Amino acid sequence: RHPMMLVVATRLLLPMAMLVGVYIYLRGHNLPGGGFVAGLVFAIAYLMQYMASGYDWSHARQRYDHHLLIGLGVLAALIAGVGPWVLGLPFLTSGFAYVTLWPLEEFELTTASVFDLGVFLCVLGAVLLALSSLARLALRTGEGVNTRAYD
Repeated sequence: RHPMMLVVATRLLLPMAMLVGVYIYLRGHNLPGGGFVAGLVFAIAYLMQYMASGYDWSHARQRYDHHLLIGLGVLAALIAGVGPWVLGLPFLTSGFAYVTLWPLEEFELTTASVFDLGVFLCVLGAVLLALSSLARLALRTGEGVNTRAYD
């Protein structure tokens, strides 16, 4: 039902795509990228899993609720905005420090990265929720199932 080569390739590519997403998230303040692009990279990696292995396989291994991801994203963005405000600073004021992680280059870590984390979680949750809803709708209407292939 699912091409074995595509299944194996996507299972090997998923961790690499996630590593690229983390890199894009971490470099996003000074170079192109950030929470939105990293969320899209993660979502595409999960989309490949859905396409290769099917909705049932992917949904059975899902360990989180998409609504929870969106809610945590909104909460993180709210904390990033209100945190400095509580300290008497303007809304979404950002502080920064330079950090080096071994496999990655030196990057600037800012408090605005909490806002980017919120954007990342919202984008990932929204795309996966839409994908899951479309897959369930296709299964319910029978459009996503090719019954003639088994006759």
